[in-house]
Amino acid sequence: MQPHPFSPWNAPPPYLPPPPPPSRTPWLIIFATLFLVFFAVTVIGGLSYVLISRSRTAAAVTWSDADSPVPVTSKDPSWGDRQAPVTLVVFGDFEDPFTAKLSPTIDSLKSLYGPSVLRVVWKHLPLSHHKNARDAAEAASGIYALKDSDAFFHFSERAFANQHTLSSSSYEMWAAESGVDMKKLRQGLARHTWMTKVDDDERLAHTLGVFTTPMSFLNGIQVTGTQSLAVWQHIIDDELPKTRIVMSSGVLGDRIYVTRSKDNFGTTPSAALLATATATATATTTYAPPSTSLTVHRVPVGSSPILGKKDALVTIVEFGDLQCPFCKRAQATLSGLRVKYGDDLRIVWKNEPLAFHVRAVPCAELALEARDERGDAAFWAVHDELYASSPTLDDATLLRIAHDHGVSDAKARIAITVGTHQTIIDADQTLAKKVGATGTPTFFVNGRMLSGAQPPASFETLIDEELTNAKARMAKSGIAKNQVYDAIMAEGTD
Repeated sequence: MQPHPFSPWNAPPPYLPPPPPPSRTPWLIIFATLFLVFFAVTVIGGLSYVLISRSRTAAAVTWSDADSPVPVTSKDPSWGDRQAPVTLVVFGDFEDPFTAKLSPTIDSLKSLYGPSVLRVVWKHLPLSHHKNARDAAEAASGIYALKDSDAFFHFSERAFANQHTLSSSSYEMWAAESGVDMKKLRQGLARHTWMTKVDDDERLAHTLGVFTTPMSFLNGIQVTGTQSLAVWQHIIDDELPKTRIVMSSGVLGDRIYVTRSKDNFGTTPSAALLATATATATATTTYAPPSTSLTVHRVPVGSSPILGKKDALVTIVEFGDLQCPFCKRAQATLSGLRVKYGDDLRIVWKNEPLAFHVRAVPCAELALEARDERGDAAFWAVHDELYASSPTLDDATLLRIAHDHGVSDAKARIAITVGTHQTIIDADQTLAKKVGATGTPTFFVNGRMLSGAQPPASFETLIDEELTNAKARMAKSGIAKNQVYDAIMAEGTD
């Protein structure tokens, strides 16, 4: 039986309005809350990481070159990059006057080579006849353990400068200057917490046959005593090409020290190298009085870069090396002379890159490429910036200098890696040998030799004499200013 058409069973369902859409507000609140929490955790965590990293002691980042015959690890205070091709390990005594004498030489080496080339590592060897040496070594070890290498080397600098006043109060004062936790330092010193490190270094020294200070190992080469800066430079510059061979064979940067120290261990610098270093030091650092001889060497300007007017009455020809620290030192003197003498003085550059300065030729190539593309002004601008950038003279620095001075990146790269201008450099070096310029810098003032980075007065004496001579020559022969130098050279000796 079918229900009646109007039966409630057939009635349509009552009208109900559609349900409202689900509210998104709770989800937005949840999402925003999670985002804020994530942001807060990230920021706070990041800040915490930075603060923790900054307060972390040097020993927290561990590394080891313990398989070297002269082992070093992160327990040793060090300066420079671990991947630096040259590592200098110094066994020293804070009360030893000879170790103190070596310290400024090492500072000079740091400045010359920079942390990407040179790493310096310290080992303690307090000598028994120095009554304060062991306590100083323990204090220094504690300062390193509680802070970092910077604090350690600050302490060492202070100790060497105040060897007659080494005491616990001094150690605390120097530690406080570096922000060391004084409570922990005092507790550690009272308990001799860092005595073990000093004993370990001393034991290693004796194993290596080292019983006096300073004694150093440069990539395993044993170097006794203080030595001059020139000797150290020669040893380093002799070693650098050998490290590049090792790197080209696939040895990673942090393994160069181990590899080279194994090769070099048991050796000392050769007598020939030391003799060359001594000769170079004499040629570049001895300030002899200006020559009173009238001997004039024939040093033609040729097509070399010139700074100043061509008709200047006095010409200074410099045989220089763009990696040489003594040449760099002389530039301020030359600048002052140009100000004083104005148009009466011109400077001429001749290349004499020394064999033990491994970056000297690439620098010379870059400067000559700049001149080839943009003239003398570009040469001198690059010349100045190379000295300003020293000791950081790697390929990246040279290419950056090239770019900054509008030199073609591609041509600059070819010049510094292949040697576009080697013919010019060879010609300059041949001339240097001919006129007796055996070291850098060597200057010829209207043909008269002046060696080394001399003080301004030495130059001024010769310049004044040559100005007088040039004016007398002009008055006597009637030649023009731009003919004076050629006339002088025509009478010079080869």
